[in-house]
Amino acid sequence: MHVKVLNYLIMEVGKGTKSTQVAIQEQSL
Repeated sequence: MHVKVLNYLIMEVGKGTKSTQVAIQEQSL
């Protein structure tokens, strides 16, 4: 479980702008 959290954080930091797209996708849901 911790691994998934770390991978998620790494992706968030590595793809700063990507997090914005994720937020938009969550709103569309």
